[in-house]
Amino acid sequence: MWRVVAILLAVVGVAGCGWAQDPLKTLPHNYWVEFEDPSVRVVHVHYGAGEHVPQHDHPRTPTLYVYLSDAGPVRFVHTGDDNFSLVRKPVQTGQLRLSPGRMETHRVESLSKTSSDFLRVEFKTLPLYINSMHARMAAAGEDFWKAAQPEKVEFDDAHLRIVRVGVQPGKSALLESHAARVVWLAVRVDGALCAGKTAHAGEGWDAAKLGVQAGTKRVEILRVELK
Repeated sequence: MWRVVAILLAVVGVAGCGWAQDPLKTLPHNYWVEFEDPSVRVVHVHYGAGEHVPQHDHPRTPTLYVYLSDAGPVRFVHTGDDNFSLVRKPVQTGQLRLSPGRMETHRVESLSKTSSDFLRVEFKTLPLYINSMHARMAAAGEDFWKAAQPEKVEFDDAHLRIVRVGVQPGKSALLESHAARVVWLAVRVDGALCAGKTAHAGEGWDAAKLGVQAGTKRVEILRVELK
């Protein structure tokens, strides 16, 4: 009798572990790695218009969300230690959000009429629950683009500095950082060359210098520096 109970409990336990899984393995259409080093992992997230994404896990790390497209609302239905549902409001390309980190188990229901693409920039070496990392930053407005080479510090604390950099259409620039650890993230790069190659939104680089040649459209890149 006890042997039967033990087997049943083991089966339930295995099944329970399988309900929520690593989306990089189980949902490669929705989640894939753009860049990773010992300090940072950059995960590209894609939800199709009206798409429902099955339950999965995300790690407990401080995280920067970088929105790569204008998109409508998306519902996240969380389970596990906390059962709750929330709706992400419509977002704009270049909008940013910082989270101090929490374990997430959820499924996703896109309420948007267009697809939604964004980055989860997971800071593997930063401490959890940094109060300053409850932060949101609006997309770049027209004032940002008035400069010949736009640049704006979006966030700066003892652990992290985020700078938005622009390159005007048809212009070239050599972007530089003197930080010990830096990641460049492409937000808008239509027709642009970065590091000598055609770039795509969401791509990441960790060089101290990044050469950019804009095409016919504006280029927008984030410089993310870990202190």
